Amino acid sequence: MSRTARGRTHAPSTAESIRMASVSVLTTTTKRGVPVGSAIGLGSMMEENSELVAMNIAPIIISLQDILSSEEQLEILSMEWNLEKPPSPRVLPEQLLITGGSSAGVMSNACILAWERGIVDTFKIDKHITTVSKKLADIENAVENNQLDYEQEGLRVIKKFSDRLNRVTFVEMMDKRFQGSWDSMQLKIDQVDPECEIVVPVVESFTIRPPGLRPVGTPKVRFLMPEYDESHLLEHFKHRVLTPAGIEALAERIPEAGRAILSELNTYSYSFEEARATRVLVDGLISFMGSSIISPSDIDNVIAKGSEFMQLAENAIGIFEEMTEQHIGSGKTMKLNEHLVELNSLAELKTDELYGIKGTIIKGLLTAMGDSLQREFPTETEIRAWQLKSAIRYFVAYSKRAIQNFTDELTRFLTVSASREVLVSALREFKNEMFQRELDSIDKMLFEKIYDELFSQLNALFDKHAFKGDINKDTRSLLNEIADEMIRVFRKIDVWSLVDFIDIAEIARNEIQRLDESADLIGVSPDELSARLVKFEQLVQEVIPDVAQTLLSRTTINKIIDKMYYEPVPLIDEFARVVEGIDERSELWLSEAKSWLKEFQNKLNVDDPLSKQLLDFVTFVHEKLNTARGALAVIEKVSSVAEELEQEYAQRIEQWQKKYSRIEAENEQAFAHNTRRTEMIRAEREKLENEQQIYQARLSEGLSPSPPEAWESRLQRINSQYPERPMQQLPPRPEPPKEMLIYRRLRQILTEKIEKMGEQHKALESTFTNLLVTLKTRGIESAPDAKIELGDAFYNYLIEDVIRGLSHIFPYITRVYLRDPNDLNVMYLVSYERKPGELRIIIGNNFLRGEA
Repeated sequence: MSRTARGRTHAPSTAESIRMASVSVLTTTTKRGVPVGSAIGLGSMMEENSELVAMNIAPIIISLQDILSSEEQLEILSMEWNLEKPPSPRVLPEQLLITGGSSAGVMSNACILAWERGIVDTFKIDKHITTVSKKLADIENAVENNQLDYEQEGLRVIKKFSDRLNRVTFVEMMDKRFQGSWDSMQLKIDQVDPECEIVVPVVESFTIRPPGLRPVGTPKVRFLMPEYDESHLLEHFKHRVLTPAGIEALAERIPEAGRAILSELNTYSYSFEEARATRVLVDGLISFMGSSIISPSDIDNVIAKGSEFMQLAENAIGIFEEMTEQHIGSGKTMKLNEHLVELNSLAELKTDELYGIKGTIIKGLLTAMGDSLQREFPTETEIRAWQLKSAIRYFVAYSKRAIQNFTDELTRFLTVSASREVLVSALREFKNEMFQRELDSIDKMLFEKIYDELFSQLNALFDKHAFKGDINKDTRSLLNEIADEMIRVFRKIDVWSLVDFIDIAEIARNEIQRLDESADLIGVSPDELSARLVKFEQLVQEVIPDVAQTLLSRTTINKIIDKMYYEPVPLIDEFARVVEGIDERSELWLSEAKSWLKEFQNKLNVDDPLSKQLLDFVTFVHEKLNTARGALAVIEKVSSVAEELEQEYAQRIEQWQKKYSRIEAENEQAFAHNTRRTEMIRAEREKLENEQQIYQARLSEGLSPSPPEAWESRLQRINSQYPERPMQQLPPRPEPPKEMLIYRRLRQILTEKIEKMGEQHKALESTFTNLLVTLKTRGIESAPDAKIELGDAFYNYLIEDVIRGLSHIFPYITRVYLRDPNDLNVMYLVSYERKPGELRIIIGNNFLRGEA
């Protein structure tokens, strides 16, 4: 066959290339809540799994719609991503757009991959999808009106029309029917009032396919105030995106949704024929090599042998093409299996050319092509040879594409795999060595956190190089380059971005379980400590997010604005009233909400207009949410509660001490008084005895003296002058409250863990850095036992990274349109701008443009 003919067979047409770079996924939820859908485009495997693809994509879109609908009372009009692609001769999609429309209780969503940016206009396709929903609603009504069995017959009819409408959508997209024009309704950034700016720290993550942006820190949220009068600003507040859930959906979940949807599409974005031809070639390579396991030190030999194999494989595919063209031109009529027997007979006639590995490849390709033809012609009737022409040439074209992938990717795969395996093996060996040591809970947790981050960064660096197509073919050079980058990356790792309070709590819980009641733990049981720890875990995971969400809910803000507009009261008092009126909230929730309001009250300027006070409150709640859940913030809260309880106890001790001293002083006075009284009584008794002796003596002399004063009158006189004072009982010292003992001990445990973490982090940073320097110096010798699996590993690499066309496409969110379902004229534009290390987001709406 001529070179021209072979080239023509190999190269797909421009129209076919564009079709292979386009997708339309239509998912519909019927009035009864039943999802139906289909996917068209990207090759045979996509359409064979059409319904599965649609059903996997639908939940991603619906979950975002549910969040914005329930938390912000908004609906998504559209979401758009630009798709960045590496240098490639293939036509790949350049834009992802998702839109939805509803009618008569039926909701439809379209997920569109367009081969060129601007081919699909948001507002044009929105009208089309709304029309699709209306048509499907009419079909569902017809099903019900004709009393068809809904589950058995009705859904089949609805699915059939849904598939047909999706094909119409796909064809109209290919015909550029949705392309923007002068009459398209557009909402641009200068037509909205910015209300919020969000900056999300991100990194480009290449450890997943397709790659995507990964948040690596806490978003910074700044709420903006447009320039209008107070009444307009208050009305504007009722239409703002305020809640943490709404902000998170726009700042983090929607950007990630693009990658998640591409991942679902990518799973089936390949041809059965190309995958089978690739499997034949990989098996042939293993047979030619004699083993599927190789050592990194043998890379150069394997690459040389691989080049020899590829020459043989190209020659075999050339012969395979000649055989198939010969059969196509034979004009024979027979059953499909007889055609396959005939093709095998042609191969046997070429025994001189098809010896060794070439014969193995030809036989494998014939078997794979037989499976492809049986999928295309599932019939037992006779077929003319020329009728097989399209399917056979289709398979041959993909076989040529498969060998081209081999030529481009084998060296890259071996180089990357060898370098990665050396570093990974060395890291794993180092981890095993570390875990053989006596590591305490802090050491182990920190090591695992840093190791996992290091491992993730390692894969990301390799994949980033592969994505950009700048892999160095020299293994040692690549290994050194990656090691240098790893050292730079590792030095930037913030351990506190890896450690949550839950991690600290788990370590503290393990220690608490080992505690017994002892001199070090008087009056506190391990169970009581664990219970308080659970309380703070609940605070972090459940209470704090719900407090923020509730305080900033649209319902709460609108009620407060409406009431304060007519009945001016302090803003904090109104929020406090709202908090007290919320049912089914725990004491912990109420306590946290009240503490937030108290803290904000100390910062609030009551002389500011209400709109400014609300803006400050929204900012405060978001800042509080971001800080209050961190490990250090929670431990600080534990310390704060402990200090508060200690202060309360200290005040009780002080009051007790004052009372004790007063009573003690009074008792000392009483004791001195009573001592004086006792002395007086003793003296008076002695005086009485002397007087009685004198009295008796005078009686014995015959005199008639006056008798001494009676003791009772003497004692009565003393009692009147020095009555006996009672001694007061001294008050017992107050016992330390159980809560104080618990929080004091919990503070001690958590603080010790935090201090230990700071020390260990520095030690581990030094250890890991030294390891990376050693790996760079020793190179391949760092992992002499490292092995590369060339069979399934290479095949999976080709499928995942090469054949699946969306694997290397990087989605970057560009904008989102939202609208108010209660007033379709109120629209929101969320604009996204990617900058080095961050994703900057501006939220704005046009509400005041129509009101002012």
